[in-house]
Amino acid sequence: MVDVIVLALIGLGVFLAFRSFRKDGGECASCGSAGTCEARATGSGHCSAAADMLQRANSALEKDVQGR
Repeated sequence: MVDVIVLALIGLGVFLAFRSFRKDGGECASCGSAGTCEARATGSGHCSAAADMLQRANSALEKDVQGR
């Protein structure tokens, strides 16, 4: 009985994840730029929020490596 409950919960989680992807338009998250995001509107393109996040992470890593 416990196995059935666990499998049902896993199935529900997978269902909700797929529903969320379909509803939100795929990989694009609901960030603060969602209203003006070309990538979200067209379904393709360049995500400026992700590019900014990666640039900041790379800068922080470079500072950390240079500080050692």
